[in-house]
Amino acid sequence: MLATILFFGGIVKDSKLQRARVSTYFNIKPMHGYSNTELIYRCEPTNHKILYDGFSYRWFVKIDNTWEIQSIILYDTYKTAYAHIKFWLSKYNKEMNNRNNAEAVKEYFSKMEDEAIKDKKLYEIVREYDIKTKEKIIQMMSLKPNISSNRISELLHVSIRSVERHRKSLNINYGKER
Repeated sequence: MLATILFFGGIVKDSKLQRARVSTYFNIKPMHGYSNTELIYRCEPTNHKILYDGFSYRWFVKIDNTWEIQSIILYDTYKTAYAHIKFWLSKYNKEMNNRNNAEAVKEYFSKMEDEAIKDKKLYEIVREYDIKTKEKIIQMMSLKPNISSNRISELLHVSIRSVERHRKSLNINYGKER
């Protein structure tokens, strides 16, 4: 049966739901074509100014210590230009927050995916019957350096004391898993 999943980034069709990548969900297209550094400059209120050229007001923005014309609109009053700056500052800040949140979510899910892969490898180590317990403990600690003795004992179905004895014989002192 062909499953269809609707994401914000588009429609993903897949035969198994597990293959639907989280990254397609967070494929957010930027509202503005500015790079992140340009957008950071535009989010800062002190990087905006209004200048009167003798006939009308113009809106300028400072990017990389260079003042550029932000808007081609010529404003009759400074209040109108100021209102546009306030409006666009809120839009730029919202866009920057969306980008930061999307990056944080991508990073979080990437770490979660890595942890899931490591957990699967831990269970593969447990299922290898031709390897001694001491070797399994070594492999588990090399895969997850902060794994606790309690977790290893649960996976291998041995006592915590035997895991700690093997760790002591190897002279490996790892921290607790959180």
